[in-house]
Amino acid sequence: MIIQIYTSKSAKEVIHYFIGSQTLEEYYSKDNQEFAGNWGGKGAAMLGLKGVVRDEHFGALCKNLHPFTGEKLTPRMRDDRRPGFDMTFNVPKSVSLAYAWTKDERIIWALRQTVHDVRELMEEDAATRDRANGHRDGDRKTGVLVTAEYIHLTARPQGGIPDPHLHCHLYIPNVTWDAEEGRWKALQMGRIHKKADYYNWVATHYLAANLQSLGLKIIPTKDAFEIAGISEEFNKKFSRRTQTIEEEAIKRGITDPAQKAKLAVLTRERKSKGLHISEIEPYWWAHLLPDEQKALEGLAAALKRSRASELSLQMVAEPVEGRAHTAGEASASSVSLGKKDAAWAERNKGATAGRRVSMNKATAPSSLSTRYAFEVTDHDRKAFALGIEHVYERRSVVTEEQLVTEALKTFCVGKASVAGVRNVVAQTPLIRRERNGEMYVTTAEVLEEENRIVNQCIFGKGRFEAMNPFWQIRDEELNAEQRNAALHVLNSRDFITGIAGNPGVGKTRILQEIKRGVEGGYQKLLALAPWGKTAHDVLRKEGFENAETVAKLLVSEKMQAEARGAVWLVDEAGLLSAREADRLI
Repeated sequence: MIIQIYTSKSAKEVIHYFIGSQTLEEYYSKDNQEFAGNWGGKGAAMLGLKGVVRDEHFGALCKNLHPFTGEKLTPRMRDDRRPGFDMTFNVPKSVSLAYAWTKDERIIWALRQTVHDVRELMEEDAATRDRANGHRDGDRKTGVLVTAEYIHLTARPQGGIPDPHLHCHLYIPNVTWDAEEGRWKALQMGRIHKKADYYNWVATHYLAANLQSLGLKIIPTKDAFEIAGISEEFNKKFSRRTQTIEEEAIKRGITDPAQKAKLAVLTRERKSKGLHISEIEPYWWAHLLPDEQKALEGLAAALKRSRASELSLQMVAEPVEGRAHTAGEASASSVSLGKKDAAWAERNKGATAGRRVSMNKATAPSSLSTRYAFEVTDHDRKAFALGIEHVYERRSVVTEEQLVTEALKTFCVGKASVAGVRNVVAQTPLIRRERNGEMYVTTAEVLEEENRIVNQCIFGKGRFEAMNPFWQIRDEELNAEQRNAALHVLNSRDFITGIAGNPGVGKTRILQEIKRGVEGGYQKLLALAPWGKTAHDVLRKEGFENAETVAKLLVSEKMQAEARGAVWLVDEAGLLSAREADRLI
């Protein structure tokens, strides 16, 4: 699962993209590339919005107007006002292929349930600007979002034909309810942006659990997972859009993900919304290899078996009113598309035999509070242990969400669960401090490491002879501040001496002057850095021929012997973890 967040520039572009012309027949059909939107969030309910998104209501919100009265919602109506945020949930390619081949609406349910559950988590982080006496005083949590959910089945066309690409646009208008002030105000997305990685991995695990409940097996990958049986080559065959962007990025020498996203906008073709799935399918399936078709038929068979199992369970006993559903039961209760018989009408009171059910009804998600309540397993404990080991490599203090994210990243998707990992975090005796509404955590071991570093700095003050107190600056182009920094180091009698400076202040030239001064005092200097790129590609080119990584020094006995009695210069020392710095000192 990949979640991307885009800030909309104008109401006009949002309305043009999302407002369609679905007829009632299209609303009930499986043959469209897109489905009607659906309202969500506490804010939607407060505005009287529920069910299917109507064009006029969506357009009004994008223009900062009340969807029913037309009155202005938030105080400011500037021309450059942001209308909202487009959050896109993109499933792994094999999931898109599974739906395109089988048309099993439960796969849509799996995505919608995931989006629904992640949205409920995100809503807790919705905020607005808090101003005191007309001045900004930070953000205040509101816990209120308005969302419009749109399910799309295809990617942007390549050569006029789109590939299968199941994804959900969760559009979030720039409005939230501030209960303290009793009015609608602009939404602050800072907390949600900050936790994007957390939401992404939670969504990945939720989607995996939902698909497994349908009888599909998954294979973990570096970034998420794929459905078992679908090869990487098969996925690439239906990822022409991604390949085009990557090829163009190589041509232009672009590697930054943010720049690639901009490149995607420059190279995309216009969508052909009038083109139906049945018209595209001949292009999709015409050149399938025998093994590829066999893989898709295997997925279809697995889904048929799980549906048969669900139906047999329903025949034995109906779900008890008010009882929490498991993931499997939630999928079993989602209604199939198409004509309904008398038995279905009997089970769904108020419905009539022969009535058709919309995609929204057939794939409607259930409440998050009744799902994912898994017991803690050994997989959860292992994931937590790996997360602890990794997350404190570079940081001494993290939020609980950052720790959970690292645990979800470092263990196989489909084994550890979000709820299980969170329960392990809650049960572990960590050192906790709340700050600005966030819970920060660390361990006693990390705290001990930091205390040892601090003590070494304190007790090492004034214990040594200066490195070269008689040095005269050789680089005449150094300014006064740079000269003082170099002389400060060369005259220091402390065990550890640090200098800090912003980018562009001439740090490299200061280090070169320090090197000349140390060697001028007939001492040996060893240059170190946390990263290989800094040590090998930067420092060595700047005259530090023996530069190496801190990691190598920590494991190489030969290097340690050569380093004894030398002055150690650690570039970018702030990037060292407390654990590395503790071992180094």
